[in-house]
Amino acid sequence: MAPVSFALLTVFLLLGWQVVRQVLRPGPMLRMDARVIDHAQYGPIPWGNVVGMELQSIRVRHSTQYTLMLGVRGARRYLRNAPPLARWLQGRRMRGDDDLAALPIPLNLLEKSPDLIHRSALALRQRHDAPFLEDWHHRMEQREVEALLRMQDLDREHDDILEELRALPADAGPERIAALDARVREHFAGQNAALPELRVTMDRHARRAKQDIRGLRIMLVVIVGLTLLSLALRLLR
Repeated sequence: MAPVSFALLTVFLLLGWQVVRQVLRPGPMLRMDARVIDHAQYGPIPWGNVVGMELQSIRVRHSTQYTLMLGVRGARRYLRNAPPLARWLQGRRMRGDDDLAALPIPLNLLEKSPDLIHRSALALRQRHDAPFLEDWHHRMEQREVEALLRMQDLDREHDDILEELRALPADAGPERIAALDARVREHFAGQNAALPELRVTMDRHARRAKQDIRGLRIMLVVIVGLTLLSLALRLLR
């Protein structure tokens, strides 16, 4: 037990030192404006590089830990500003050349409520036209995000084409009709090209959901088993 205890103590000391260093640094731990979100651990991140956002809450005993998860392009660049332990923990989740990853921002140490911070960050991000995935979550891989963003763009383009068709006058000239026809053909060609990647993405979503369900079942079996064992031990006393 001694080596395990020493290792755990070392990890807690390192994490504690990182938190203390962030708290004692000059300036706020988290700052947001119309251009960037700036956290003590990563430095300023332009909103245009944020492709997704998620407020995560985990119940731990008598408290709830809140984390704002940001899906960030160029995540490796911002991880270079992080302390060594945080850089290692986050960097090991990135695969190969993937440079789009989730960067966690702890919210419990901040003065404002997590919900307010999340709503404010979302409102500031929505002012920018850069691609943004509303349904992003932190376990998505870069390939999935790119495929979903592509389909999102195609859906938006589809709505634009329908609007243009509705607004097309009855006496429209052949040049305008030909241009619209070419745009429709190009749109459907893009959809067909994106379908294989989208199928791969949906398969990954399905596999991840099955793994989560399997993990929950195992956890439930373990909890029930421990409860029954505890009851049996009490009855045998």
